[in-house]
Amino acid sequence: MSNDNTILHIDTLYTVAEDINRFSPWEDGIAPFVLIDPEHPEAYVLVVIEDDGEGTSDIRLMLGAGGIRTWMIEQDNEDDDCDEDELSVEQFVNRYEGYYLEVGYNMPNLNNFEKRLLDGYEQRITFRRQRPGYGLATIVDSRDYAHLERYLRAILKLLARQKLGSTVNDVYRLQMHGPKEMLRTAAFLLSDDIPEETSPFVLTQDDWLTVGEPIIDEFTNARVKHLPCDGRIYELFYFYLPQMVAAKGTLPKAFFLADLETGFLEWNDVIISDSGWQETLLRQLWNFFLEQGARPQDLLIQSINTYCSTAADISACGIRPVYTAHTYVGQELLDSYLHATHIKQHQMMDDHFPRDPY
Repeated sequence: MSNDNTILHIDTLYTVAEDINRFSPWEDGIAPFVLIDPEHPEAYVLVVIEDDGEGTSDIRLMLGAGGIRTWMIEQDNEDDDCDEDELSVEQFVNRYEGYYLEVGYNMPNLNNFEKRLLDGYEQRITFRRQRPGYGLATIVDSRDYAHLERYLRAILKLLARQKLGSTVNDVYRLQMHGPKEMLRTAAFLLSDDIPEETSPFVLTQDDWLTVGEPIIDEFTNARVKHLPCDGRIYELFYFYLPQMVAAKGTLPKAFFLADLETGFLEWNDVIISDSGWQETLLRQLWNFFLEQGARPQDLLIQSINTYCSTAADISACGIRPVYTAHTYVGQELLDSYLHATHIKQHQMMDDHFPRDPY
């Protein structure tokens, strides 16, 4: 996409974002709420209005179930008391698994593209996108601009009509480890006029662990299922390698398969793929089990979105997939990698300075 088109779109988007800023919504303690397109109810977004208390604020649109899940994990991890340079491995992985659009106000760091784009504007307002497997990047796609503008206009109308007051705060509830209901918050239906409030949006444990369609063909899965079960319990874990990738590519994933009873690493590999990495991963794992002549009893997975996308195939192979919120082996593996490469952890995690456009 050309810079001329980008500038054309950002001019309109900037005006709407500037109008929202005049309402200072971060000062009202507005709880997260959901916007739903009536024509595409599955394409909902969770709107999160945030302020760090140090002059920086943002509005993030968490896209669909995947975006909401990573945001909820982010909130859960914020309860951990640790230094910025000593984030847990779960926090580190989750930074690159986010799925959202972001409007930032007074962000401390701009890349060269943003500096050129905002030249002449009074306020420093940025428009960025986080995709799973990528670092934070400036938005340049006209479709993302149109998508973001539609939701920003809806937010502006809700603010102007004072629809985001105590009602939203009264409805909102987040309970990461609840018995059934995990998220309840206010919801509004998009329209050409003012968004209409509808039934509260509820995310249950069943929604949280919704499993996708199988990725591998039935015959290949059946080959593994016919192997004898050796009763072992493995954990499949990965972390991203942001130091190994060009600005426009997806981040490589370093995968590890650990036997939780012995503590031994049974298999590891680095997968570099812009799309379809789940299929590559599963086929390599199935080959490993076929060479071993046995399949494990359980396979623990720390990444919630990876669990949801691969659990159908894992179950089809006669292996029980288990989601675990905290990895048993990840921190040790990540620390070993950092020690071997002499890379500081904060260097790997510093995504506050966005990449130039992808």
